[in-house]
Amino acid sequence: MKRLLFILVSAYSLSVCAFDRRFDENHYRIVPSSANNREPISAISSFNDNLLFIRDGRVYMGKVNGNAYDVSKCTEQVDLSALNIEGRFAQFGNNTIYYSSGGVLYQAVLENGEWRSPSEIEIVGYETERVMGEGSSLAHRRWGYKAKSKAKEKMYNPSIGDKGRRIYFSSSELPGGKGGRDIWYIERNADNKTWSAPVNYEEVNSSADEDFPEILGDTLFCFSSNRESNLGGYNIYKKRLRGDRSLSLMSNGFNGKSDDKNLVVVMRTPFFLSDRSGSLQIWRPEFYDAELQLSSDDAVDHMKSIVKVQKVQMKGKTCIFSPEFDGKRLAAHYNDEFDLIFQFVNDPPDCRIEIVGYADDEGSDEHNMALSLHRASLVMDKLVEMGVDERRINYRGEGNKKPVIKEAKTEQEHRVNRRIEIIKK
Repeated sequence: MKRLLFILVSAYSLSVCAFDRRFDENHYRIVPSSANNREPISAISSFNDNLLFIRDGRVYMGKVNGNAYDVSKCTEQVDLSALNIEGRFAQFGNNTIYYSSGGVLYQAVLENGEWRSPSEIEIVGYETERVMGEGSSLAHRRWGYKAKSKAKEKMYNPSIGDKGRRIYFSSSELPGGKGGRDIWYIERNADNKTWSAPVNYEEVNSSADEDFPEILGDTLFCFSSNRESNLGGYNIYKKRLRGDRSLSLMSNGFNGKSDDKNLVVVMRTPFFLSDRSGSLQIWRPEFYDAELQLSSDDAVDHMKSIVKVQKVQMKGKTCIFSPEFDGKRLAAHYNDEFDLIFQFVNDPPDCRIEIVGYADDEGSDEHNMALSLHRASLVMDKLVEMGVDERRINYRGEGNKKPVIKEAKTEQEHRVNRRIEIIKK
């Protein structure tokens, strides 16, 4: 049965930055995934529309059910298990993964449906260290330099960012850390084969342990840390990559007094690991409010009774944006909403986009047509400013055609009809 779309997708958007505001605890609870059994799970990763997890050193894949928001048909991926992956891994494109084995970062490629050709990532530019050379006495010994050994500099849980140009990971042994395990990153060199020396991601690190970096839509950085908090244990933190970059805890059930870590998002569904049941297992939100059981035919009538209009809604390949307007101008407080829309139009990154503006029926047809066209152009301009290729986008206005609520009377009902639809072709 279809859920009420404007509640559902704004909750399950890829941008966890908006979780605190969009997750209404009256509508969901955190529950264990059906993928769990009695054996603990050490890490989870996302690949395409699948959730992959490691149990007892073996990699399993669960297909995410987009309606049930859980996984099914969990099967072992023998070729991935053979790579001896430890921790989470990162996807780049459709046929490359980066992972850690024995504390060393590797990449593997998908060939004929199997993961093959693992090779160690070549990291160049390590700082040198000064060492005392051989000699029979102090008089004959000389100071010299040699490249730092990577034998003890273990690297774990890689994640891809900056459109494949940066790999984040955790390590407790690289020189220059803040203490404990820190999050670091390396950047792809101009030769497209090697990677730069590790850089400490100081903005998120502390003297405690930080781990499981995760980039969502190149707009939000999430990680786990056992730094001091009023909750205790490992907690999941978030930091925007644009605008306000202050750190904050994920909330509304994602954190507790247990160890909560390793957040990933698959099919707009967040999954994470927690030992709140005694051992590390997969947990995810579950909607249970009766409102979510409405049929699509009932949804329009039900919208009339909703006091708070959700600003971003998803329906398949359509994203519905319902902002407030100051005359012809778009209000300036929609950074989170545009993060959601930006991620939507870039999944996949080469799809064509049509932006359609709608107005209410309080003006003339000519006025509403011009106003709806202008509002669609504002959204297009914002997306282009954020980096979307303008050649991918068409926009048009439909005036007061196709109202969601016919014969709207209240301001709340008119606001529902004033919307912009972003459609993936």
